[in-house]
Parts: sequence; structure tokens; C-alpha cells
Amino acid sequence: AKLYVVGSNADDEIMALESEEKGISIRGFVSEEELNKLYDHVKMVAVPLRYGAGVKGKTIEALYYGCPVITTSVGAEGIPQADEVMVIENGEQEFAEKIVSLYNDFEKLEEMSMKSLDYIRTNNCIDAVWKIVEEDFK
Repeated sequence: AKLYVVGSNADDEIMALESEEKGISIRGFVSEEELNKLYDHVKMVAVPLRYGAGVKGKTIEALYYGCPVITTSVGAEGIPQADEVMVIENGEQEFAEKIVSLYNDFEKLEEMSMKSLDYIRTNNCIDAVWKIVEEDFK
């Protein structure tokens, strides 16, 4: 499996993990165009966040691209019914085990991909947003 690590401000410890022979590519900050290409190319997205607040845009973005997502409760924070569309795991060992298990389960990945796209259509498309705004003004 190839692992792409994407995100700005990668420190020296993270950068040192890059290894062509182990299939680890540290990308750091990437352009929107390169990120879109990665979303089209990858089998799944892992969002191992340990801290943060509010809805994580990159988690929603991965769902938008139909990527199966495994994340922590922090990565799923603020996303309604997150447990129905993503795998959520907080333990380090359990998180790693879920990645391996999911990576090797083509049927589950396909199911999660379809759920991701349905979720975005239902909750994050412009029509869904207008319905929420409309409810606020009733």
C-alpha cells in the first residue's frame, strides 16, 4: 500500500518518515489541484486528528470525493450521523488495525464510497443548505 501524508506544517519527525521502499510519501502542503488528483487516486482517506474544534473541512471534502474515511471522534466532530458514513476509532492500535482491515475489504470500501456520496448529496449540496436556511427563518 502507498501512504500519502498530506497537510501543511509537517515537522522534521514527520518528514523523516518518507521512504520510497516503504511506500511512504510525505507531501506536506499541496495545491487544490494536486489534492483533487490524490482524492481521485487513493483507495481511502485516514484523518487521525487528536485535537481541534468544529467541522473539519478536509473530512467533508474527502466524503465529497466519495472517499471512504476512517477518522477519530475529533475528525468527525460536528458532522451529523458521522458514524453512519465513516469509521470512527480513537485508539492508536485500533485505528491502525481498522485501516488495514478496511484497506483489504473491497466491498466495504465500495459501500462506504456510495454512502459518502449519498451523505454529501443529502447534507451538503446547495439544496440541502437552502433547506436548513429556510428552517431557520420559519
